[in-house]
Amino acid sequence: IGAKLIYILGGDQSRFMKSILGTPVYSAIHSAYKNGATIAGTSAGAAVMSKYMITGKQMLDTVYKETFDKLWKGNIEFAEGLGLLQNTIIDQHFLKRNRYNRLISSLAEHPNMVCVGIDEGTAIIVHGKYATVAGDSQVLRLAAPKNLKQTTKGLIKFNEADFGVYTEGDSFRIKP
Repeated sequence: IGAKLIYILGGDQSRFMKSILGTPVYSAIHSAYKNGATIAGTSAGAAVMSKYMITGKQMLDTVYKETFDKLWKGNIEFAEGLGLLQNTIIDQHFLKRNRYNRLISSLAEHPNMVCVGIDEGTAIIVHGKYATVAGDSQVLRLAAPKNLKQTTKGLIKFNEADFGVYTEGDSFRIKP
């Protein structure tokens, strides 16, 4: 494919992936990316960039909420994303929808990943191992939890983790 830019709109990331997984569209996106094309997305279009894509479904609570009530082991559902970012998990509408618990839960499930929360009106531009922030709000980065454990009640705990808050023009390390 000769595309130089592919833009993926927002909506429902799970529905998008179910529609394209294993199709020529999926293959075309990957081919374009390997050939140097820019792959951009807004909202759900950003979430699909991850290998482990957050679906938004809570496994231990049947009522949908924009954030989780507790940090439970096994509460977050992931589905296969595009995998353009193999070692980074993206969450969207981050500050606006107060999704800290969701990102912390993602980090606990995949402690070797870098978890990035991108707020509305904001983006990251990925070049190799670095992401640069563009836009009006902020981006959060969580990584490397220390002494990650689960209590007998199923709660997540750890001593510390890398944590950063970034604004336009700032760059930080990710794991592509």
